[in-house]
Amino acid sequence: MEATSLAEAWKKVPDESVVEFLKRQHAVKVWMETILKEQLDEDLSRILKSGVVLCYLMKKFDERSIPQIHEDTTQIFKQKDNIYFFLAACKDLGVPDYKLFRFNDLWEGDNMVAVVECLAELALIVEREYEEAPHFSIDPKWEPPEINNAEKIKLKKLMSKLRNKPVAGQRVKISKNVVLQKLKILAGNGVDLKKMEPGFVRFQSVLRGHLQRQKHRAMVRNVAYRDHVAREILSTEKFYVESLKQLITVWLAPLNTASKPALKADEVMKIFSNIEIIYQLQTQLYESIQMIVKDWHTFACMGSIFLQIMDFLKVYAVFVQNFTQSLAVLERVQKRKEVANYFEECKRHPGGGSLDLPSFLIMPVQRIPRYNLLLTDMVKHTWPGHPDYENLRSATERISEIAGHINERKREGEKMQKLLFIANHLGGKHRLELVAPGRTFVLEGLFNEGSKEEVIGFLFNDLLVLAKPERKGAATTKYLYKDSVQLAVVQAQDLGPGKAFEIQKLGQKGKVLFRLEATSENDKRSWLDAIRDVKSDLTQRLNPKKSA
Repeated sequence: MEATSLAEAWKKVPDESVVEFLKRQHAVKVWMETILKEQLDEDLSRILKSGVVLCYLMKKFDERSIPQIHEDTTQIFKQKDNIYFFLAACKDLGVPDYKLFRFNDLWEGDNMVAVVECLAELALIVEREYEEAPHFSIDPKWEPPEINNAEKIKLKKLMSKLRNKPVAGQRVKISKNVVLQKLKILAGNGVDLKKMEPGFVRFQSVLRGHLQRQKHRAMVRNVAYRDHVAREILSTEKFYVESLKQLITVWLAPLNTASKPALKADEVMKIFSNIEIIYQLQTQLYESIQMIVKDWHTFACMGSIFLQIMDFLKVYAVFVQNFTQSLAVLERVQKRKEVANYFEECKRHPGGGSLDLPSFLIMPVQRIPRYNLLLTDMVKHTWPGHPDYENLRSATERISEIAGHINERKREGEKMQKLLFIANHLGGKHRLELVAPGRTFVLEGLFNEGSKEEVIGFLFNDLLVLAKPERKGAATTKYLYKDSVQLAVVQAQDLGPGKAFEIQKLGQKGKVLFRLEATSENDKRSWLDAIRDVKSDLTQRLNPKKSA
């Protein structure tokens, strides 16, 4: 009776649902075309079968989600791997199991309904997780082409088989004897269950085979991913070491050998710090990585290499701690004509990579966090029992600690770079020395001042600066100084509903210095919160005993 009702379930699917599905399928195709920036064939089953398009689609959201893509191959097992890689990436991204299509749904073309539903669910998740993702929507004006009755019945049957969201709750394990007793009740006393035991054994064998195939597919993906990460470590290390060599040979070496160098010895030390020691360390690390990756295989090990050099990575702490000072000295000395000329010559040097000096100096600051990212990816796809697992996990934990410290220093360096940028582009009549010891950048935003004139506000940890942006086309090229105020002597006053707030003088009955209108209420709230936090920190720095 139940089997009959399931077989006839498709008859309950209305024609409207078929039309809605065809519109949904069209919306999925348009969504994919928008992301891939290319036109797709109307026959989705044909173009998706090899899994190549699906893998490229997923890599648009997360470059690291697909370990490798097998293209231009007629080998069936490699094409199948593409599909399995895509399904695993969907699951990682949050597509629930009941929404994932089964392999044969696409490979055999048995159930494109399930494939389309999976892609539609992926589209909704991507839209939530990625701000720049295109909006997924069904075009109400688009009408599907007419289909014959046989195709309509086929779609209805497939739609009736779509899996529903499982009911929450944990399955209770049932013993073998309880199962047998229940089967006796269902089958009646006239059935000899002993005769059925070979069938049960066969079912268990099939199930075990299915689970082993699942493990094998997971292993294939992990092996491919480890290979991908290993080669990425090698390629990025090669670029990094070559860049360090360019920095030393083109920029630093002439300063140490010239009879009349453009920079003094102490300035050279403050700018370049211990970059030569870092270069020597990275050259050795690159050679070790190169030897390992050259003969890379399933059980190759990367973790031990990083564990061996972990203590030496402390040299990065020295460089990072000096990074902020390095940028400040660089900003000061490049105002000298002879230094500016020397830097321009280095930038134009054939072996200089056409990069400016700050672009080279930021590389060591970025490298340790990059190691952390790469090793975390590798350990995620290395299984317990693999000879690399324990060393890789230990290396990842230790480098994560180092990366945390360096990330903090990196943020300080980025704030310093922003401060220097504003100082270099701030024009107009003013005597404001924006670059000062201890001053850091916090926030910037556009406002309308009381006269409705557009101004840009720069918030620092002790100062608020207002300027008028000068634009050339759509780009801002310069800021004309308007006014500034020390935060220690003012307060920010919310004016209630709306986007406006005031900067008032303390101790003068709320004398209004500026009335600013933010671009939105959320921006206004962000500025009020930021000013409050800055003033709180400022109070603690200026009056530590009072704040305590």
